[in-house]
Amino acid sequence: MPTFIQTIPETVKGASAYNGDGLFTRVKRTKGEILCHLDGQIIDHKEDFDLLSTQEWNALDDTLILLRDQPTSYYLINHSKTPNLTIDPKTYALVAKNDIPAGDELLLDYLENGFPQKYLMSDRCAYLR
Repeated sequence: MPTFIQTIPETVKGASAYNGDGLFTRVKRTKGEILCHLDGQIIDHKEDFDLLSTQEWNALDDTLILLRDQPTSYYLINHSKTPNLTIDPKTYALVAKNDIPAGDELLLDYLENGFPQKYLMSDRCAYLR
């Protein structure tokens, strides 16, 4: 597994009940708390579809992605249909949707803000459908 840049304070990598490794909070988080602001380069995924399988990214809507060339804490956050985090689409803040006890895994709904449909239909994303 590649190393990653620690971008979300007070978190730790651990075994996930959802998928492989996950990201866990060391401290209690309160509803509305901003854990970090995501960074990266905003690109139209249609310009280079292959980047989706080789780089860390998150969807901003159905056409734009926020791309990072180095793995960060974000890459450990697993998908869930009942997430405890959300991404503010205007500020790219990673926000607690509810109170999160210390020790809980941090989870996002990858489809919440839109998702590149071509990638969603690929074998790699079968678990999201």
